Amino acid sequence: MTLDILPSEPELDALAKRPSRLRWVLSAVVVMLVAALIGGVTVAVRGLSGGGSQPEDALPAGAIAFAKVDLDPPAGQKINAIRFLRKFPALKDKVGLNADLRESLFKEMAEGAGWDDLSFDKDVAPWLGQRIGVAAYPGGENDAPRMFGAAGNVVVALQVTDEARARAGLERLSAASDLGTDPGLVVRDGYALLAENQAAADQAAEEAANGVLAADADFRSDMAALGDGVACAWMNMDAMGSLPGVAGFGLLGVGGGASTGAKATGGRTSYVLRFDGDDALEVRGASTGSSSLKAPDKTLQRFNELPEDSVVAFGLAGGDRLVAGFFDSLRATFDDEAAGGPGGGFDGMVADAERELGIDLPEDLAVLLGSNVVGAMRDDQAGSTQLEVGARVTTDGPRAVALVDKINKATDASGSDFPIVRQLTDDGVVMATSKGQVDLLLTNGRLGDRDAVRKALPDVDGATVALWVDIRGLMRDFMGSDGGNENVDPIAGLGVTARVADDGSATYRLRLVTD
Repeated sequence: MTLDILPSEPELDALAKRPSRLRWVLSAVVVMLVAALIGGVTVAVRGLSGGGSQPEDALPAGAIAFAKVDLDPPAGQKINAIRFLRKFPALKDKVGLNADLRESLFKEMAEGAGWDDLSFDKDVAPWLGQRIGVAAYPGGENDAPRMFGAAGNVVVALQVTDEARARAGLERLSAASDLGTDPGLVVRDGYALLAENQAAADQAAEEAANGVLAADADFRSDMAALGDGVACAWMNMDAMGSLPGVAGFGLLGVGGGASTGAKATGGRTSYVLRFDGDDALEVRGASTGSSSLKAPDKTLQRFNELPEDSVVAFGLAGGDRLVAGFFDSLRATFDDEAAGGPGGGFDGMVADAERELGIDLPEDLAVLLGSNVVGAMRDDQAGSTQLEVGARVTTDGPRAVALVDKINKATDASGSDFPIVRQLTDDGVVMATSKGQVDLLLTNGRLGDRDAVRKALPDVDGATVALWVDIRGLMRDFMGSDGGNENVDPIAGLGVTARVADDGSATYRLRLVTD
């Protein structure tokens, strides 16, 4: 059934040939970010978003993180977005050609923001543009801010279509919020630069006149490689690693320095949010220049052979090579946040775990992860929403079996009623919460034959990491849902893959796919 408020297929095709009148869902981001600014610029750094003549042409050079949303992306992205989003009933009346989500959100936010007496048509629409970018900047010596004020090194570049009206409109929004303080504002060259206070905004504009973010060669090349999309983000992990609370931290050792205090060598990371056809919303990412990432000897194996009814499936190649770096990252993070005395801190926690479980860390954890591990979670099919979880590991099998037995003994002594069932294999071990799950993992399953899995993980062959989530299955089997959620029913699943190259670079992909 086609609703009158939605564009027809011919209208969608015509959309690619003429300027769009669409103000679709992502337009809401502009109003939310303006509201965040009015409520305090420092909040915006934790919700980075942004967009396109381009914001990076208006923001100062030297950013350590940047994000943008383009509310007027290439026509193909617009069409795919409309077709994708209108599959969800909650969004159907908000993605038509004439819908302006900025206005809808403005009205919803007006009372709480103190904007009851302001009009979207009069006070916002005449000047609000299509693009917004947010950049974060590092502190100076002794953690003092390098620039842009004492409370937060964040600058927002908001595209405006009428500079005079934009200045007046933003000042009205700020005044109506009655915060007792005003964010700084400079309007120039089609953008409003907003910062913590006026001195910070003036300094940002002055520094932008001497050099903009877009002129940075690394930034420019990273962003160019992303391709078309509706939003993107970029981070200088080396610079972020020097900040308090960030140094030394990284996922599986990525982007973190060693506990010796060595400089973090996380390189740079960039992401783009895009619609891949009308049935997939994906985030693609890439990292470069990292000395922490290590490619596995072999890419991920046996993922597609997991049980076909798995609601969650996971695979990791080369986990045994990542454990040491992961522990170093955790150690640096914990010891940064709370220095521990003798027996305290991260090493103290590790020592406690070793005593309780009777194992050596991180060495024994590397054995349990092995050179290849694939795992799955499924319903026990008994109608009790009982989790069945298990993993098949390529590793030193006898040693892994001995470790599982140690862990079982320790958990049994503590009163646990969930022993790990294990079985030795020719190349390692299978571990699970039941004998039935062990048997399933020893049988070549057909997870990879599912259409939704192939759609969600098109590049699982050659991946280093893979994750599959059957969202409908999770809700049905473990959350008591009868499948009646009309805004979940269109979702076929979620897939995540990552691939690490020999030079330490990596690519990432997250895909939410619909039927």
